[in-house]
Amino acid sequence: MNREHKKMYKAGKLWLTAMIVGLGLMVTGVASADQVVPGTPNNGGVVTAQATTQTSNAAETNNTNVGHLDSATVNSSNLVGYASLNASGWHATDASQDEPANWMIIYNNTTNNEIGRQRVNSVARPDVQQAYSDVNGSLYSGFNQHFYIPDSVITNGNTISLVSRYSDDALHGEGNHTDYWFPAIKFDTGNYANLDNVSLKNNRVNVSGWHATNQGAPHDNHFVIAYDVTQHCEIARHLINRTDRPAFSRPDVARVYPLVLGADASGFNVNFDLTPALLNDQVQFISRWSRSADGNSNYVDYWFAPQWLVADKSNRASLDDFGIRNGQIHVSGWHATNLSLGRNYHTIIIVNANTGAEIMRRTVNHGQRPDVAQVYPSILTATDSGFDITLPLQGNLLNTPLRIISRWSATQDANENYVDYSFDRSINLDKQAAWLDSLTQDGATISLSGWHAADMSEWYPHHFIILFDKRLGREIGRREVPTTRSTDVANAYGNILNSDHARFSTNIAVDPAVASDPIQVISRYSNSSNGEGNYVQQWIENKMLNTPKNAIVDGYLYDTHGNPHRIPWDANGVARLIADCVNNSGERTDLRRVQLAALYVNQFCALDRYTMSGPYYSKPYGVFIAHEYSCAGSTRALGLVLNDLGYSYQHANENKYTHQWNILMMDGRIGWADGQMGTAGYGPESEVFNHYFIYGHNPYAYDGGIYNKLQPFSL
Repeated sequence: MNREHKKMYKAGKLWLTAMIVGLGLMVTGVASADQVVPGTPNNGGVVTAQATTQTSNAAETNNTNVGHLDSATVNSSNLVGYASLNASGWHATDASQDEPANWMIIYNNTTNNEIGRQRVNSVARPDVQQAYSDVNGSLYSGFNQHFYIPDSVITNGNTISLVSRYSDDALHGEGNHTDYWFPAIKFDTGNYANLDNVSLKNNRVNVSGWHATNQGAPHDNHFVIAYDVTQHCEIARHLINRTDRPAFSRPDVARVYPLVLGADASGFNVNFDLTPALLNDQVQFISRWSRSADGNSNYVDYWFAPQWLVADKSNRASLDDFGIRNGQIHVSGWHATNLSLGRNYHTIIIVNANTGAEIMRRTVNHGQRPDVAQVYPSILTATDSGFDITLPLQGNLLNTPLRIISRWSATQDANENYVDYSFDRSINLDKQAAWLDSLTQDGATISLSGWHAADMSEWYPHHFIILFDKRLGREIGRREVPTTRSTDVANAYGNILNSDHARFSTNIAVDPAVASDPIQVISRYSNSSNGEGNYVQQWIENKMLNTPKNAIVDGYLYDTHGNPHRIPWDANGVARLIADCVNNSGERTDLRRVQLAALYVNQFCALDRYTMSGPYYSKPYGVFIAHEYSCAGSTRALGLVLNDLGYSYQHANENKYTHQWNILMMDGRIGWADGQMGTAGYGPESEVFNHYFIYGHNPYAYDGGIYNKLQPFSL
């Protein structure tokens, strides 16, 4: 039976009671955490204990017995089946004067048996002497000992105690003795790890971090495995190179986990070759400690959180230029996507846009595009996404709609394992541009000069200038003209063939009977000497002779000055265009501005069908776009224009089965405006009927919604 004694001892100014059991007093100290390494979870840290006072089983009742365990760490050893426990601290007691032999005993609290003991080599501790100058032997009370402990103690998570003993038995450490039990140490069986970095560079995936655990220790082989979560299979694995100590040495982890065997060598830093699985699937990295060489048995795993190595899976590109330069096809642009990682070959392919048949291809060098990388920083290959190449020009390409494909592939022939970007727009190489520098008329003689550059001029050598009568809707004259040098055109349109010889100047006589008609110029390149056969041509619109004013011709609204304006395809857009033309007309009075607006609306009505049954007859869309109208529709159409001009109006007779118009204030007076008739005036609404319709043989009359004769106002 163990003897049990209660003894009094002094700790500072306090008298404490302790109980001696068996080998000595068991006191569990206070555990505190060491500083946590950034990126490393804290498991309690280094086990430390505050200095406490304990009693001995010696006869001296006033014996001072104090100690402290500064640190305890566990490491691998050269003794098979055993690890090395290093403990440092101090133990000072007055009994050491009569019990000079200092021993350290390791006691397994889990199994209640002593693991081993050994003599202690004393270490000088002047700090202890300063604190306990009245305690015998305090100067040489320190220890820094290594002990062998069975691996099973660690892997089973046993709790042990270190007992420092001063004894008068130098051979066995028994006899009269004074013990100090340091705080119990429990070996951690947790599984700890951290993934410090996952990055992609130079077509490789770098993975670094650490993994420390006592489970299954000791383990000799450390693997890092890439696992495809999407496909549920292993992608690749790497065995840590144990000869490259910087790759696995982690003293920072050992400081946080001093009681985890191998924590100081828990690191990993490996590289995986990029594969489509790593790029396209969700990946999970596994750190594995194994006792087997192949890592397939006797192992402990740590599965890091699944992740997408490449979050940005977008496929972006731009075709900056596709044209002809110096007789060759020029293609430039960029194609940036993370899907190009691991696919190092960049190929530009030209296909027939109609059939998809390939015409030609060219593998290109990676072009630097820092501008793209700045806009798309999440695309890792954006910096090398550019392309700029020239291809031989073939005549049949000019008559074929083309499409460009940019391809990143893993093989040089670009026929497998690739990602494409197909530029949507169909491209034709028959580009052309033209401009009239001058267009004058002297009676029936038309004089003109300008330029016309066209790709097809390389194959169509006959250049004709044609005069087209807009009123008659037919040609009224043509002449073949030579082309002259045009350096300025080549500088501006260098991507069009023969742009350096595109200028022309000529005179053409026309029939005097049509000389005052609106005349437009057409420039044509043909393969026939008479200008027919196969040809390309350009209607030159920047100048026209005898241009109409305040009229609609061939989809253009000609304003007061004869300037053409392309008519939009929405009602609000048309209303804004009419308002702009009114604002730019130079008219200043409200009456003249509103009259001009009404005239423009009337011009649209003149092209429409009057009806009371169409789906848009009563809406502005019917007047401006759908070509059907009524007095209600023309009133609302003019109303849109008036609003854009800043006028408020009332809709006269709205939703009534009778004539309708706009009532508004103009120049401080009440007035009216009628888009159907194309005019406006001051006065009460009765003036609509009294002043702007001519009565006669076919008088204006309201008859079931049908107007027999209208005489619109003319500016």
